[in-house]
Amino acid sequence: MRRPTRSMTAALLLVTGAVVASVLPNQSNPSINSSTLNPALGAESTSLYCVGISAAGSPGSGGAKFWNSSSERRHLDLAVTNDTSVLASSASIEPNDTLFVPVGATPNGSVSVRAQVDGSGVVGSLFTAGPDSTSVPCQGEGVTDWYASGLGTANGMTTRLTLVNPSATPTVIDISTQSSLGYLAPAPYQGLVIAANGQLTLDLGRQVVEAKSLAVHVTALRGSFVGSALIVISKYASILTGQPLPATEAYFASVNTNGDATESINLYNPLEVTAHVKLKLQVPGFTIAPISIDVEPSATIGVTLVPDTRVPAAGWATLRVSSPQGIVATLYSAGNGYARLSSPTLAGTALAWISAMAHNGTVRIAPVQGKNVPVTFTYFQGRRTITTTMKASAGVPITPPDAWIAANYGIVSAGTPLLMQGVVGTNGLESGLNGR
Repeated sequence: MRRPTRSMTAALLLVTGAVVASVLPNQSNPSINSSTLNPALGAESTSLYCVGISAAGSPGSGGAKFWNSSSERRHLDLAVTNDTSVLASSASIEPNDTLFVPVGATPNGSVSVRAQVDGSGVVGSLFTAGPDSTSVPCQGEGVTDWYASGLGTANGMTTRLTLVNPSATPTVIDISTQSSLGYLAPAPYQGLVIAANGQLTLDLGRQVVEAKSLAVHVTALRGSFVGSALIVISKYASILTGQPLPATEAYFASVNTNGDATESINLYNPLEVTAHVKLKLQVPGFTIAPISIDVEPSATIGVTLVPDTRVPAAGWATLRVSSPQGIVATLYSAGNGYARLSSPTLAGTALAWISAMAHNGTVRIAPVQGKNVPVTFTYFQGRRTITTTMKASAGVPITPPDAWIAANYGIVSAGTPLLMQGVVGTNGLESGLNGR
C-alpha cells in the first residue's frame, strides 16, 4: 500500500453571496490521477493557469495540484475564478511538498485556478476526479490564437469553452467553427470581451447546434487568453488544452491497440493551403506502414487507427502526426467503460511526476527519437535524492523503477524529449503534461 503523501490542502469554495477560504495543512491527497510536468527553472516568478474545472458533482469536477520541485520555499498567490466571482487566497509550499486546491460548489459551471509564484520550480496540473479521470497541464502564459478539433454538439456530446484573461486589461476575441454544418462565425461570438483577469465560459451548443466533427478557432483581436475545452460524451468528461497554432509534429503517447478499443485521430486544417499529413503508429515489436492523407483548407477529417487489420492487438502504441504545413489534431479513444478526447502529449527533456493515491496502472516513458537513450529517474526520500538510469528507444516505452513509482514525486530526464503517460483509476488516463 502506498504511504500517504505529505501535503497541504487549500480548500477554496465559491458560494452565492459569500466567499470562504481556508488552508488546511497535512491533509492526505484524494484519489486523483498523476501528472507529468516540465518545471521552468531560473525564473524570478512564474504564473500557472489551471482552466476549465467543473464544480463539485458535475462532469469534469476536480481541482489543481502544485508541487514545489525547487530547494526553496515558494509563496503562491491563488485566485479561484468563475465568470462572475474571484476568490483570493495565498499559501506557501516547502521544498518537495505539494499543495492541493479542490474546486467546490459554485453557481457557475466552470472554474479556473490561477497561481502566481514568487520563483521557479513549481509545477501544476489540472485534474478531474472519478473513474474517467484526466490530467492536463496548468498553462503558463496567454496566447493570441487557440485551436481544437474533434469536438461536437450532437449525439449526446457537449462542448464547453473556458477562456481566461491573464492580463490587467480587457481581451477581445472572435470565435469561428468548422464542422458538419460548414464554416460558422456566429454573431454572438464576434467581439466578445473577457474582462481584465476575468473568465468567459461558452456552451457551444447554444450557437452551433447539432454539429459533428467540430473544430474551433479562437483568435484575440486585442490582448491574450488561456483556453480549454470540456467535452462530455455520455457521462465521460475530457479536458483539452488545444493548440496555439497548427503543429508540424505532434505525439500521442497512449493509443490502445487491444481488441475492445477504438482509436481515431481528428484533424483540422485552418490554413489556406492543403496540409499533407503523415500518421505513424509505433507498436513495440511491429513495423506498421504510415498513413498519408491530405487535408484540404478549412476541412476536418477523422481517421480510424484501431481497429485496423494492419494493427496487431499488442497493447499500447505511440502515434506521431506530422505535416510540413501544420495541422490541428485530437485523439478520440473509446472502449469498455470509457470514452475520451486528448490533446497532443507534450514532450520534455525534464518531466516532473506528481504521484497519486489512485494510480494503479503502468507508467510508460519513451523518447521521441533515438536508440538506447539514457533516461534518468530522480526521486526523493526525506532529504535524500536518489537517481537511477535506464535506457530506452523511440516507440518502445520503458517502465520506471518501482521505488520511483512508490515515491510521492520525482523527475525523469534525458538528453532528448520524452513522453510519459500512465493508467489511472478504473478507466482514466493521465494526459502527458508539460508545465512550467
